Amino acid sequence: MRDLAVLIALFLIIPLVRRNAFAAFIVWGWTVAISLNYYLYGFLNSFRFNLIFAALTLSLLLLGRIKTKLPWKFTPTTFLLVWFCVHVSLSAIFGYSGNPLNNAYWGFFAKSMVYCLLIPILLSTRLRIHAFVIMYGMGLAFHGLLDGLKLIASGGGHRSAGLPGSMMSDNNHFAVALSMALPMLYYLFQYSKNRLIRIGFLTAFILTIIALISTRSRGGMLALVIIGLFLIVTSRRKFLSLTLVAASAFMVINLAPPEWFERMATVENAGEDASFMGRVIAWKVSSAIALDNPLFGGGFHAVQLQAVWEKFKFSPGMLGFINTPPAREAPQAAHSVYFEVLGDHGVVGLLLFLGILATSFASCLKIRKLTFNRPDLVWARDLSDLLGIAVLAYAVGGAAVNLGYFELYYMLIMVIVALRQHVERSISSHDNRS
Repeated sequence: MRDLAVLIALFLIIPLVRRNAFAAFIVWGWTVAISLNYYLYGFLNSFRFNLIFAALTLSLLLLGRIKTKLPWKFTPTTFLLVWFCVHVSLSAIFGYSGNPLNNAYWGFFAKSMVYCLLIPILLSTRLRIHAFVIMYGMGLAFHGLLDGLKLIASGGGHRSAGLPGSMMSDNNHFAVALSMALPMLYYLFQYSKNRLIRIGFLTAFILTIIALISTRSRGGMLALVIIGLFLIVTSRRKFLSLTLVAASAFMVINLAPPEWFERMATVENAGEDASFMGRVIAWKVSSAIALDNPLFGGGFHAVQLQAVWEKFKFSPGMLGFINTPPAREAPQAAHSVYFEVLGDHGVVGLLLFLGILATSFASCLKIRKLTFNRPDLVWARDLSDLLGIAVLAYAVGGAAVNLGYFELYYMLIMVIVALRQHVERSISSHDNRS
């Protein structure tokens, strides 16, 4: 029945978006954020929804079915991202031979980059930027709503395991994704004019925090703390931010089950935690791979190959100063976006990855400076602050998970680029009129 309802909706949506490339583009992004296949169990379970709307978007762009689009412009972030795309492609070729993961992961990453690199071209107006934020926030908040309600209904017993078959396939990945949605929901709560819609986004914000509790993820907890601190520091509406942060803390204290507090307490004793020390071993192996091939690394997820693990499992890598127990026989994931990229694509790949992150934060600060004393661009200042917090949540939460190629992160990066370009055009246009 659920599959049939989605099929009917699909037949209704396609005619609505087939005349406008941007509408198709938004639905394409929504299929990524909502991971629709996870909720389907019948004949549509393996249906490629994103492929349908990707093909539709690209076809409409080629046919000129869009009113306004911007020329491609190289910025520090887009330049580094394109370079990163080229580098990981070369890494897949020149990394360790016989890596069966290269083709699959390179193909996935390349398709994700097609979408992301279109963002600065298509998000040409405030309305389009706002539409994208709605799509992004609502797509991820859908998962937060469901898992938040499940935790409440179960009296704290529900434990989220993520969305199998997607990039949010376990509780830690899922927690990072939910944390990245929170700043977007906060922005939508502030800037939605209709009172009922504002209440809806506030409800989604609250339930997404509750869903974060259900993941039992320590990385998600750290990301949540960072979000709360930076909301207070950067927000123009300090009282509102303080109220929401205090209410969130109250919910966590009163809704989280005892085992949640026990798990969070292990952060203080990381050196005695077998799970954490296993991550450190994986970091050692990943860094040893990068030292062996600093230019291109081992290729996508080389650390997870048995032969590579056997070769480097006793190597100290770049972390020889940390004492760890003996490595286990079976390979494991890198468990960190930084060590994942380092082992997969070498020192050069990691520098590019960090450069993309750094230039994104720099763009957020630049938007803040450009919008100073510009009442007409206050919304852009607020959005850039919240985009920066969402990226920071990824940077913190991703330190202990394998999400180096998470498409929803790269989407945020490109929205920051689009927002900065919009602000610069608005200021230039205003100055020319003056």
